[in-house]
Amino acid sequence: MSTPEEIRTSRAASLLSLIERAVALLGSEIDAYLEKMLERSERPQVLFHFTDCAGLMGILQSQTLWASLATALNDASETTLASELLAFGGPMAITRSRHLPYDFLERVSNGELRLKDDDRSTDYRTYVSSLCAKDVGVHWMQYGHGGTGVAIEFDASMLASLPQFRLCKVVYDTNEQFSCIRDLIGIVDKFIDSCLTTAASAQEAEAIKITAATLLHSFVKMIAPQMKSVVFSAEDEWRLFSSEMRAKSNSTSESTRPTKFRTTANRLVPYKELRLPAGSIKGIKLGFSCSLRDDEQALRVLMDECLNKQVPIKRSHVAVRP
Repeated sequence: MSTPEEIRTSRAASLLSLIERAVALLGSEIDAYLEKMLERSERPQVLFHFTDCAGLMGILQSQTLWASLATALNDASETTLASELLAFGGPMAITRSRHLPYDFLERVSNGELRLKDDDRSTDYRTYVSSLCAKDVGVHWMQYGHGGTGVAIEFDASMLASLPQFRLCKVVYDTNEQFSCIRDLIGIVDKFIDSCLTTAASAQEAEAIKITAATLLHSFVKMIAPQMKSVVFSAEDEWRLFSSEMRAKSNSTSESTRPTKFRTTANRLVPYKELRLPAGSIKGIKLGFSCSLRDDEQALRVLMDECLNKQVPIKRSHVAVRP
């Protein structure tokens, strides 16, 4: 005859097994949806990365791009938009879950409500590198140093093949953003529906809801880099991004690659180096007010030494002046 302790241990193991299955099933379904999100926009043939002459030299010499921690960007609100939409959708019943009331989601996201004896709270860190499909004034003004900088032209398909990083077009349309949040909630609700029919106890049902809410919150944070406020829509931005998870309860982590650090405007900015595929740089576009000449010999020397080839050099016709 089993002792009370053995019964408790058996129940705990059964609950843990249930949670692990829930994480695997729901996680894979949501991940498949997010992968499909990346295909919503036709990928252009080329993408531009705007920088100054020092940045051009650094990228060519190192054959890398930098992906910065999203929360350390100039406008940190970019990383909170998706969570704000979820918060707004709860009270306003625009994206409300049938099983997860907004106050329940909020308690889970704040770490106030979690499974007993589970201290595996996590810190999701997303790194992004910004690109653009068009040679437009807003990018020259903001990233191309008032037209005095340069834009490096990349083969978009090669950037899309970078390991651990995904290439996506940023979503600015509010309706499309809400649609994505609703879809994620719909997947979670459908999953909870199926699980509740087989839950053996109220404890199991509660564990399923907490697990589902935790995963929903995690994936909403992971899609945040794909969304920006409509006021930035003129940027028409594409992003390379990757999210990694670090468990706070121990030293284990799922790191995309080594983290480095730099400072800018008195801010600390962690970043990842993205090794560029050979042949991915297709051209260099000089800003309208860039002091370099179109036939600059120094540029040809730089390309010979770093790329072992020459790529076309053009000047932008976008009349931006510092």
